[in-house]
Amino acid sequence: KVGNGETKGTNRTMPYMPTIYQLSHTLCIMNGLPACTLCLADEDGNIVCEITLRGDEQEIQLPDDVIGSYELQIEIGDITYTANILL
Repeated sequence: KVGNGETKGTNRTMPYMPTIYQLSHTLCIMNGLPACTLCLADEDGNIVCEITLRGDEQEIQLPDDVIGSYELQIEIGDITYTANILL
């Protein structure tokens, strides 16, 4: 799911789409990410983990004590990419 807060849009080029896969608590970035913020939100929308990325990471280690189902949020500028993640 991609959201940029706009309800009415204009024709634009598709935003950059990150490709990430998960190995337990490690996220592997396949096509690089620019400097951005990665968050995990619980089912109530509370942010339980927030990581600021420099833009040169190939792997991101999530905290081992965060267990369960979360919404992964990747904020790049004014665009937020979201996906469900099970840890």
